[in-house]
Amino acid sequence: MPRTGTHIFAADDVKALSRELTQLWKHLRLQLDRPELRIHDLRHSFASVAVNLGYDLRIVGGLLGHRDIETKAILKLLKILCGY
Repeated sequence: MPRTGTHIFAADDVKALSRELTQLWKHLRLQLDRPELRIHDLRHSFASVAVNLGYDLRIVGGLLGHRDIETKAILKLLKILCGY
């Protein structure tokens, strides 16, 4: 599905949506006994799994929304994925 905007979720009341997502995320973290887990951590996990499954770094970077994949960006992504 092509991206039509800059946001993942669209809503008329952005503040209400943000509050709902924040509460849902808090509830899920507590259920998982992972109170420190951030939504951004899921982004890193997605990238790690995709690369470990053999997807090209340029494809993974594109899926993450990176427009211009350069050598520096690929090296940065590798560092993130490897925990450096």
